[in-house]
Amino acid sequence: SGHGEARIGSQTHSIGPGDFMGFSKRSLPHSLYNPHDEDLVYLMAGTRPAIDICDYPDLAIRQYRVNGDRTAVAKQAIFDANPDRSLKPINVLGEPLMPCSKQPLTGFLRDGSCNTCKEDIGSHTVCVELTDLFLAYSKKQGNDLTTPQPSFGFEGLKAGDAWCLCAGRWLEAYQAGLAPKVNLASTHQAALDIVPLACLLEHAVTVN
Repeated sequence: SGHGEARIGSQTHSIGPGDFMGFSKRSLPHSLYNPHDEDLVYLMAGTRPAIDICDYPDLAIRQYRVNGDRTAVAKQAIFDANPDRSLKPINVLGEPLMPCSKQPLTGFLRDGSCNTCKEDIGSHTVCVELTDLFLAYSKKQGNDLTTPQPSFGFEGLKAGDAWCLCAGRWLEAYQAGLAPKVNLASTHQAALDIVPLACLLEHAVTVN
């Protein structure tokens, strides 16, 4: 009952009894408020994943929720005013992106770094130290990283190798308790679009 205003992106819509709104992940920013004296009563339902990321553009912050714990981070600190990531690669620490591995040669661009671009739909941005457990998990999920494929110049990977992993795959492994260690200095800031910084910090490896 009652009436309110729904702000979706840059547009505002009047809402009232019988109206329905639904939002998928990566949808436009949205909020609901009541500018009237009458109470606005509504039913809200949704998923509550263990890890969630929410942007608040008006406040210029990003909120991470990991197993119920909430952390807000200034977007300026995350992206370092660097809209063209392919030209000025920055890592998750806000510093210049360091190489991940030249042997084996890794990276979506096959330049040894976890750099990215608009064609990199999988976001190969997390530099990891592979383990047997993760390699077995990845194979079970349909991405066999151990079997050589000479026709593609791929020799196969083994435990101990450094590799630019898809951010989404790393997050899945994290939720399964099988995430490999992460080299933060070599992990592209674009990974933060998918993985909370707190999770990466939890699995950070010290690189000499």
